Amino acid sequence: MDRGITLVGGGALLIGLADRIRAETGMPVWLAALTHPGEDEIVLEAFGRLTEEFPGLLLVLVPRHPVRTDDIAAMIDSRDFLDARLRQKAAALLPEGTRILFTGGADVDDHRAIWDALDRARDRHPDMILLHGATPTGAERIAACWAETRKVTQVAFRPDWSRHGKSAPFKRNDRMLEALPVGVIIFPGTGIQDNLADKAAKIGLPVWDFRKRGR
Repeated sequence: MDRGITLVGGGALLIGLADRIRAETGMPVWLAALTHPGEDEIVLEAFGRLTEEFPGLLLVLVPRHPVRTDDIAAMIDSRDFLDARLRQKAAALLPEGTRILFTGGADVDDHRAIWDALDRARDRHPDMILLHGATPTGAERIAACWAETRKVTQVAFRPDWSRHGKSAPFKRNDRMLEALPVGVIIFPGTGIQDNLADKAAKIGLPVWDFRKRGR
């Protein structure tokens, strides 16, 4: 039940259903009830967009006719498969090499520590590709200068402010992790860096954590 629920039925069964599920799971719930053919696709498309703004959103989809439940489940599976394929294709377009992800705050200016950390990463992975968030000042700018000086290929992931608004840096974190780095170097920063550290640890990536240096 980590992404959604498909139910059959209607009428009294739906009264207060979203509230009960929300109370049990602690997750925000969107109830789409009594849908007809053609409407399910619209619901799933809208749900995909909503999860960009509300990552924990749970969809409860209740088709009008129970016989359509298997078709809807197959539709959901195919969309998940296509999403996974798109992420794999995006990762495949990056330059070949060992991908190391770097992040740090816009106020960090410890050039020596950053260059030392990156030099050690390159010593360990001579074919290193540097991934970073393209912040124009601070730690990520220093990392970009290091890559230019050391002739290391770098890939910048800029946040899409027009599309994601305030959540853009966190969506950018997701995109960087989807690029399949082998490890993450984290310098002090804000909740953006903390968010990336938590997500990296959750998926089992090695994290070289330098945040305590600035605290």
